Amino acid sequence: MTSTLARLVRFGLVALPLALTIPAHADEVEDVLTEALELYRDGDIAGAKESTTYALQLMQQMKGEQMAALLPEPPQGWEGQEPESSSGGMGLFGGNTAARSYTRDGETVTVTFIADSPMIAQMAGLFSNPAIMGSQGKVTRINRQTAVIGEDQIQMLVDNRIMVTVDGGTADDRLAYAEAIDVKALRDLE
Repeated sequence: MTSTLARLVRFGLVALPLALTIPAHADEVEDVLTEALELYRDGDIAGAKESTTYALQLMQQMKGEQMAALLPEPPQGWEGQEPESSSGGMGLFGGNTAARSYTRDGETVTVTFIADSPMIAQMAGLFSNPAIMGSQGKVTRINRQTAVIGEDQIQMLVDNRIMVTVDGGTADDRLAYAEAIDVKALRDLE
């Protein structure tokens, strides 16, 4: 067995109990992981790898949906669009994304979460450098989280793996939405 396939099968076996505890898609994930194990036992390595990869994609979709559920509800007077999530998309960014737009009196604010992206590792380096942070805008704390307030957006890097961006609206609107984000729940996402 190749080391890549061994890791995928091992991950599938470790992820199976996790899949059993997550209600959305749980049955499909379990079925696909069981199929992968059966294919592996039958010597169909390519089929086992394909099924394991598909199970991983389903779990990534679940994570995107979990992130979308953490986008703030619209405050009184605002209308919130349906949250959107994707996995593996956003071109060069990869990873999982969740976004929601909110409107009021012609103003639009958009809150975006990006996780598990190669871009995040680069951003973590920037967020750990005070000189660079200061050049991007006012450095502050929101919900005990370091944030950069720029001219037209707020950015926070949660747990060095989830980029939070609040764009649009007025400075007060952006701050209100940033303060409404449940940072602890984002940190707890697996």
